[in-house]
Order: sequence, then C-alpha cells, then structure tokens
Amino acid sequence: MSIAQIKNDNLSGADEILQQAGHALHDLIRLQNFSSRIEALDFVRGVGKELILSQPRMASLINLVNRVFFACDQAGDGPTCQTSTLHKINNFMQLAITAKFMLIQRVEALFDHEAVIATYSRSSLVMFVLSELAKRRRFSVCLTEARPMLEGRQAAQEMAQLNISVTLAVDAALKQVVDRCDIVLVGADSFNSKIVINKIGTGMLVKLAQAAGKPVYALCTLQKYLPEGINLPPEPTHSDSEIWQDRPEQVTIYNPYFEEIPFNLFTGVITENGIFNAQNQGEQMFNEPVHPWLVEFLGNNKVTAGYMI
Repeated sequence: MSIAQIKNDNLSGADEILQQAGHALHDLIRLQNFSSRIEALDFVRGVGKELILSQPRMASLINLVNRVFFACDQAGDGPTCQTSTLHKINNFMQLAITAKFMLIQRVEALFDHEAVIATYSRSSLVMFVLSELAKRRRFSVCLTEARPMLEGRQAAQEMAQLNISVTLAVDAALKQVVDRCDIVLVGADSFNSKIVINKIGTGMLVKLAQAAGKPVYALCTLQKYLPEGINLPPEPTHSDSEIWQDRPEQVTIYNPYFEEIPFNLFTGVITENGIFNAQNQGEQMFNEPVHPWLVEFLGNNKVTAGYMI
C-alpha cells in the first residue's frame, strides 16, 4: 500500500493503518540505492514527514518515524542507514503485535461473564481483543453507526461473524447504549496524560458513561503515546459529500473525524504496561528522546517525552 492510499483510508482502525504504514515505509526504503548518508537522511526525512501527514492524528506514526530518524542518524553511510532503518521498522512492528496480545488479559479482568460492552466506531485494537476474548468468554456488544463512514456498522457485522451478540443503534442513541451496558471500551489514535484522541462522538459517550457511573476505558498500546508538548498537524478537511452530496449552497458542512477527550474523564487507559489513570499516569512512563528534526517539523521546543515501548 502506498502512502497516498494510507492517506485516503478512512475506514481502517489505527492499528491496521500502523501495519500498512510500516510495510509502506519498509518497502520505500528497501527499494532505494543510497550512495551516501546524506542522501539517505534526506529521503528518510521526506517520506517520514509524508507518512505523518497522511494520518496526522496517529501518534504511532510519529513514534515510528522518530525511531527511524534516530536509526538513520547513527549510521555511517548510505547502505548502513538503509539496513539500520529497515531493522528498526521491523522491530517496531513486531513490538506492536506483541503489545496487542498483552492487552487481552488486562481487558478480560475488567468485566464479568455475560457482560454488555459498549464501544464506538471501529477500533481495530478493540476488535482484535474482543475477537480473542470471544473464544473463551460470553458477552454482548452494543454500539452505534459512527457516521458518516458507518464504521460501527462494519464493526457490528464483523462481530456477528464471530458469533458475538451485537446491538447496533443510531448515533443519537448514545445515552441508551450507555444505559444498556456494564462497561465502555473504546480505542484511541493517540493519548498522553492530558488527552485521548479518538473518533468524534467518543467524548459524548465517555461523559455519558461517567455520569451514569459506568466504567469507561480507552484501549491503547504505548506506541500510541503522544509525546507531551508535540503539536499534531492539523486534521485535513474531509469531503462534504460524505455528509450530504447535493447540499444547498447555503449549507456549510462540518465533518471532522477526531476529537480530544480529557484524560481524566476515563476510568483508565489500558496499555500493555498497565492501566493508567489520573492518579498514576506519569509514574510508569519513561523518557525517550524525540528527534530534533521531528520537533522542529511539529513546531515544538521540547525534545524529550514520556513514552516507552
């Protein structure tokens, strides 16, 4: 898959896009014949920037590119830079797979047999964990359509194929979804100790769950940890036709895909290293440098951040 195809993908979950991005970056670098370290650096930084801008809400792409930049910097020549970056990409993608399996047990401990789980949109990480848990636990799922792309309908269809009992509602029925559920489990494209970024509408679901006294968790690997202080590129403008194809000229369409939800509204954020919440979000994280070129590109003066993979 090309970076252009990744940019136009508005249906895949964040973990699926990370896998696609890792393969695309690996292929682009593998096919080059770098004559010098400078040539390698210029190419890697160019495609790294392009990859981040293709899905600018995804911290995992920032973290992948960050690792690749450092690997390239430490190489002595073009071929060594190529080898080092390819190794770093493979390592990063393998860590992503390992982290996914570590989440299963953490989620399983949070709900009882026959529980009703509410979710939103179609997080590929949530889908993966629920599909694994369905092999040994009985539960049902309640979710809404997630307009305009109807990822919720796709998620419901996939879960039905796994023999998971699913109730699908319109987005306006979020309160009724919360009333029916025992626990809310959503995905995220990025998070840190201040915010969780996910599909727009997640914030309303989280607030309704909190008001109803229902536990609400975001499910993330630490590769989605957004270095604090890093400014994400602006979300691109999405097509008006996704909402209304033949709208009157006087009607303006507002069609964002993502929103920021305050971290402290969640009961916790589930990661492979544990469950973080407003009380313990910082103690278990370790500092890792952010590449200066990446800091400059994202318009930030802070060059270290608290995430560990």
